[in-house]
Amino acid sequence: MAGRLVYISHVLGELEEETQAKELDCLLDTQYIDELFVEIHSFVRELHAEKKLDLEMMHKTGQVVSRLEKLFAKRKLESVLDQSLLDRAGRLLSDYAATYRGFRPPYIVSRVDVNRLIEVVLEKLLHDPNEDEAIMQAESVEDFQLALKARIAHVNIFEGVDLAFFPGPMKAFARMDRERFIDVLIDMLERFAGARMRNIEIATALNDEWLMVQITGRGACTCHPLSRSKRFLERSLALSGGLLQISQEADNPSAEIEFATFQEVE
Repeated sequence: MAGRLVYISHVLGELEEETQAKELDCLLDTQYIDELFVEIHSFVRELHAEKKLDLEMMHKTGQVVSRLEKLFAKRKLESVLDQSLLDRAGRLLSDYAATYRGFRPPYIVSRVDVNRLIEVVLEKLLHDPNEDEAIMQAESVEDFQLALKARIAHVNIFEGVDLAFFPGPMKAFARMDRERFIDVLIDMLERFAGARMRNIEIATALNDEWLMVQITGRGACTCHPLSRSKRFLERSLALSGGLLQISQEADNPSAEIEFATFQEVE
C-alpha cells in the first residue's frame, strides 16, 4: 500500500497536482514503514544464523505489527486505495495481534453458496471501473481530484488473464467464514496471475461431506505460485474453515481447498 501511495504521489507530481501529492505523502510515513521492514528482515537473518531465539522473533514481530496497526488506524486511505485491499491488510494485522496475545482470531461461521460466492469474486476482479469517464464528468475540483487519484491507483493484475469458472452442483453449500475465504481466494488468484499464468481455471466439486474448490494455472513456471506462501495460506484457510493441498508440479500448477458441506434441505 505504501508503494502504491508513493506511485500515485509521483504521478500527481508529474501532472503538477503538487498539493494533492503532498497530501498523499502525509497519509502513510513510507520511510518509517521501510525502516520497520528492514528491522524485521535483519532480525530474521539473525534468527537463521542462530543469534536470536524463536521467542525473541515472536516478540519482535509483535512489536512491528503493533506499530503498523497504530500507523494504519490513523490514516484515511479509503479515498485512495481499494477497500478490499484495506480490509485484507487490516484483517492480517488484527489476526496476528490476536494470536500474539494468545487469542484465536474471530471465526464467523455461516452457510455459504460457494459457487455464487466465487462468481461474485470473479465479477469484482474482472470489473474494469470506468475511471476515465468519472474524471471527464467530475462536477467539482474535489470530484475531479478523487477520480484522478482512483484512476492512478487502479492496477488490474488480471489484465490479459483468462479467468474461467466451472461450477459443480448449483446447490453447493459449505461451512466457512465467508469474508476470510474471499481474502484468501483473491490472494491465491493474484499469486497465480503474478506467476504469469495466462489461463487460470476454478472448479468446484461436491460429495457427501466435502466441497472442493480447485484452482489450476495453465502454463509453466519455475516454481509453484503458492510454494513460498504455503504455510501462510494453510493457516489463513484454517481460519476460514478450509484445508489446503497444492500440487508439486511447476507445469499447470494447482491447489485444492476443501470445506465441510451443508446439505440443501428440500
